[in-house]
Amino acid sequence: MPEATEFEEKEYENPLNHQLLLKSNNLWTPGQVFEKAFGIDSALLALNYNFWAINGYDSIPEGVFLNTYNWDHLWTPSTRARQRFPSFKLNVLIQAKRPEYRLGINSDYANYGIKNHYWQFSVTKHQQEILEQVETALASDALVTYACPTFHKFSELDNHISSGGLVSNSTFVKPSILKDHKRWIYDQPGTTGLGCSKIERYSDISFEQQIQELFIDRRIEINDDSDTNQALQNLLQLEKIAISICEEVNQNNAIAAAFLRRRQILLPEINTIGVDVDAIRSFLTFKLFVSTTNTLWMTS
Repeated sequence: MPEATEFEEKEYENPLNHQLLLKSNNLWTPGQVFEKAFGIDSALLALNYNFWAINGYDSIPEGVFLNTYNWDHLWTPSTRARQRFPSFKLNVLIQAKRPEYRLGINSDYANYGIKNHYWQFSVTKHQQEILEQVETALASDALVTYACPTFHKFSELDNHISSGGLVSNSTFVKPSILKDHKRWIYDQPGTTGLGCSKIERYSDISFEQQIQELFIDRRIEINDDSDTNQALQNLLQLEKIAISICEEVNQNNAIAAAFLRRRQILLPEINTIGVDVDAIRSFLTFKLFVSTTNTLWMTS
């Protein structure tokens, strides 16, 4: 059963661009005439680390100058005279989409794990072909991607704009993934979904896996001092890593912001305990991190 989306594409696209930019000013929105020739709504120098992690990057790409590439094969007589590219670097080109929400089970999609509800967007054949060419031309120098929300209510859009959570509540898919497909079907944020007409599942690293990998990447050697309480040192280390991760992505991620906000509420209560404050604080901080990010941690 379909439910209407309560906002327009531009209401999502514009704030998404600003959350991707962070401290960057490099944003280019070429307009409808140019969009027909080049296939994109916007191009920018995105400094949002969470966005790049979601899309499988270890670091933020430096960016490229679009005017250094040969785009002659894309121009028509009407657009050739208007071709102008910005003089600044860009590292992501985006075609934003408005989601269509469906409530109920589709037996074909259920076989691939999408049950009860999902969102979808359709691709335009001409636009898809152009985006595939742009993606091929740029190769690994810049990312070309569709972007679409994992929500359809205006209240959710309003909340994710004010909390900075649009990136963490969007799906992103490269044009090459949708080659020969008509729709992208998804039920979660990130890069996981189904390409249809012929159903093919595409899955990248989940948010939970990203969090655990960040912990692994940031783990440092703990001093093996016989006078040190090893258990306490381990807790302090986990607390330190959890805080550092969330402070880094706080502006980009509603989950990280929620963890830091809840921790600030918790700290005054912990400080009144008076004994074993460090141990209790570090344990409760890590427990709060696990519950907020909805992750499961196993010990061996």
